[in-house]
Amino acid sequence: MSASSASPSSMSASSTLASSTAAPDWVEVCRVDDIPVLGARVLEREGGDNIALFRTASDKVFALRDRCPHKGGPLSQGIVAGETVTCPLHSWNLSLENGEARAPDVGCVATYPVRVEDGVVWLSLGLTSAEAHTSSGVDRGRSSSDSLASAESDLVIRIDNLEGPEVLALLREHLGSMEHTAPAESRHALDLAGLRDPAITFWSVWDGPALAGFGALKHMTESHAEIKSMRTATSHLRRGVASKMLRHLIQEATARGYSRLSLETGSMEFFEAARRLYATFGFAPCPPFGNYRPDPNSVFMTLDIAGSASDDSFDPKPLRGLT
Repeated sequence: MSASSASPSSMSASSTLASSTAAPDWVEVCRVDDIPVLGARVLEREGGDNIALFRTASDKVFALRDRCPHKGGPLSQGIVAGETVTCPLHSWNLSLENGEARAPDVGCVATYPVRVEDGVVWLSLGLTSAEAHTSSGVDRGRSSSDSLASAESDLVIRIDNLEGPEVLALLREHLGSMEHTAPAESRHALDLAGLRDPAITFWSVWDGPALAGFGALKHMTESHAEIKSMRTATSHLRRGVASKMLRHLIQEATARGYSRLSLETGSMEFFEAARRLYATFGFAPCPPFGNYRPDPNSVFMTLDIAGSASDDSFDPKPLRGLT
């Protein structure tokens, strides 16, 4: 497997909220299709915490305060699996249904009643009982975006010549971890010689003097590139390294004029977290591409970046303002 370890499309924030005539405390916020599958959209509120709307693989919609009860991380940027969202800062798992943290963590985030009628999402600003449990666990001295920026502020991405001992050691670890996952003919991770191909640009991520991870971009055609060799060092797991590198690769592919960015990863449980990460950034399953062939051990995913924004965000964009 080659990419072993999201850009959701943006939406207009200019629409006016509509109140339901049947229930004055309910407001119309969007259509279900406006929320990416296994992703989120943010409802901005003046004078209050933002609300994150989540959509599961079965099209169920949930609304939570967009602040993890641990350190205030932005849940809208987390990974959705089943009816759970994983905070991008410290990997707390929270129930989308009731906001409760999964053991061994203890805490709760406020949830909001949601209903869906004819594909339209309605939200009630009356809070559930989870509200009573949130205030003591959240660091309110900093915003969600500040918390995420702090977690990644010391990480530096730079083009790498694949000669440093730290990078070579992590590459050996990366290739070794693939050996048990599938037969040799189903493993597509590149070795050192493969990564030195002129068609590939390789980047490493550094936390001061410590190597945090790496990733690569492969030129395929004038419009199509491939992600290769995504890896996070064990010392930096669950610290946003993979998300930072993936955002960088999407931005770099966009800047180079590619309209499509694809990847191959494994179909086994070992690669489940990687597949969730890619889905969070908007990658969707696709047929084999390039020289790949159908293989039950592989999952192929692609992202249409033709209309991607050129900013540094690639985070879930606001839907509408709630006053």
